[in-house]
Amino acid sequence: KAHAVKQVWIANYNSPALTVLSGLRENLTAAKQLLAKASIKSRLIPISGAPHCPLALRASNRFMHYIAEEPFNKSDCDLYSFLFGNKLANDPALYKKVLSVACLKPVRFVAQIEKMHAEGVRTFVEIGPSDGLTMFVKRILEGKPYKAIGTNRQNGDANYHFLSAVAELIKLGRIENTSVLWDMYKAPSRPVAISEANRMEAPHLPDDIVSKE
Repeated sequence: KAHAVKQVWIANYNSPALTVLSGLRENLTAAKQLLAKASIKSRLIPISGAPHCPLALRASNRFMHYIAEEPFNKSDCDLYSFLFGNKLANDPALYKKVLSVACLKPVRFVAQIEKMHAEGVRTFVEIGPSDGLTMFVKRILEGKPYKAIGTNRQNGDANYHFLSAVAELIKLGRIENTSVLWDMYKAPSRPVAISEANRMEAPHLPDDIVSKE
């Protein structure tokens, strides 16, 4: 429906019931008021810029200049773009073009996830500081066969969430070898020397790795 608010664009199609707008703060405030009149809930997101809209042109140009000379290789797996929602051709030059305009175009996450599911993808793993995208996937694919797994959440122990995700992927048969998780944790090459006086401070050490001075 037409309205009088200018310089406000759809930035993210995150889920069927969640859309993000981007633009100037005063114009977003005006848009929020119009949405309230239409009984549509909304809130302002406290971020420092206006991503995924034409206002990000300077940032896009600077990023394009930055990656111009960076070497890009072909991918070892299929890549989907949120710009179109489709699978990309395995072309390094195309990857640069897509990345260089990513902050100017809306995130068509719903179309991307629906396309991936239609082409046989059934397991979605989010790697990041939260499980926001995992929740979006659940809303997008509600009623369909899939698994959505987040490796972290905003609250709680990050290690616990990560290992829980690994356990879920093992159960699904997606991970067969977990030795890489423990490569940095090697058994001690020689017993730990500890005095009798300090022994009481470390009762957790088993006798077979403790030698008396």
